[in-house]
Amino acid sequence: MSSKGGSQGASAGLFGQLSDRERRLLALAGAGVLFFVGSLAWSGVSSAMEEREAIIEDKEQSLAQVAHLAGNYAENERRRRDLEGRLAGPALPLLGHMQELCDKHHITIRQLSDRKSTTTGDVTEAVVELSGGAGNITDLTALLNELERNPRIIKVKKMRASTTGPAESRSINFTLTVATYATAGKQG
Repeated sequence: MSSKGGSQGASAGLFGQLSDRERRLLALAGAGVLFFVGSLAWSGVSSAMEEREAIIEDKEQSLAQVAHLAGNYAENERRRRDLEGRLAGPALPLLGHMQELCDKHHITIRQLSDRKSTTTGDVTEAVVELSGGAGNITDLTALLNELERNPRIIKVKKMRASTTGPAESRSINFTLTVATYATAGKQG
């Protein structure tokens, strides 16, 4: 204890021998050292905080991207199930269906022919070509709208239309290529 007290006494004696100016300079130097050590510590803490904030922001962006992809996945799965449901039943007898629709909408059929069915993967495509005439554009539009609204998958692949006759009694001549799709093996 006496050695400890002696060293304190020696430093107090040494400090006591300094002039006021030297004491201020020594206090200023001590404050500078404390400030330097404090700024090093603060720099380390603030850089660690910034690094953690960057990691958190990166994780938040990743979570947002996952949420977006999950939403897209759910929508795509819903569409896929809907499409598979529309393909699942027996194929629509396209020749008879087109005949019924043309009769319903007062459209004259000049030629109705079945093309060869093609199968791609698990899906079979049946194609019918129809040439006919309509009294006015409203009849043809009604036919096309009904084809489009059909719960089965029906697609107008090609359409060509022209008008004939004088302006007051024009009629429409048209050619349609219509396709329907079904799961392979369920073609009717």
